[in-house]
Amino acid sequence: MKRLLHPWEWGLVLCGAFPMVVAAETEPQEILEPASVQVPSVAAVDSSWIEMFGVRLSTASRDLMRQALKTHGLKPIREDARYWVDVYDAKGLIPGASQFYIGYTAANQKLAFAEYAFPSFMDSRHMLQILTKVTAKYGQPHETVGDLSMGAYTARWRMTEGLLIEVVREWPETSTYLKFTNPAVDRDMKAELEQELSARDKTKLAEGASAPAR
Repeated sequence: MKRLLHPWEWGLVLCGAFPMVVAAETEPQEILEPASVQVPSVAAVDSSWIEMFGVRLSTASRDLMRQALKTHGLKPIREDARYWVDVYDAKGLIPGASQFYIGYTAANQKLAFAEYAFPSFMDSRHMLQILTKVTAKYGQPHETVGDLSMGAYTARWRMTEGLLIEVVREWPETSTYLKFTNPAVDRDMKAELEQELSARDKTKLAEGASAPAR
């Protein structure tokens, strides 16, 4: 039976260098672009797909991502098919990033999300630094929720192929997360979790009903 996720595994999912935006008929870009490369316009972003470590996120599988991450030298903290989420050490990939999380469905091992975690130790300015970098690469967010100066805050980009990019600041903890989500697959993964929780609750009830009275 698949083990339940710890609560932090659902909110923290960030890692290494920013994913690349790759035009449908062009060669992949370098993961870390030189400063001279012009940031893609919104139109260019909307007509391309998002690629991370050489793998197209909209069609990524667990096997493909694990192979790509191994090729790029990411150190796994946990790669275990009994869990929905693989965890990697992100130190050295993006300044300030601590861990990288990738969630998959259990049924078909498709990528649901990839997330970089940036602990900020109560420094709210860190959110602005991450937001500025993402905006420079993908343009202005399509929507924002919350107050950027204080409190919980989310900036959201709606990308091609239905993917979402989010920069999220929790509160009052203030760590920042950069998350890439395939919403359809993410819903499937969460449905699997709900089924697991329901099955475990039923098992506990059955065990309680069958236990001898004291």
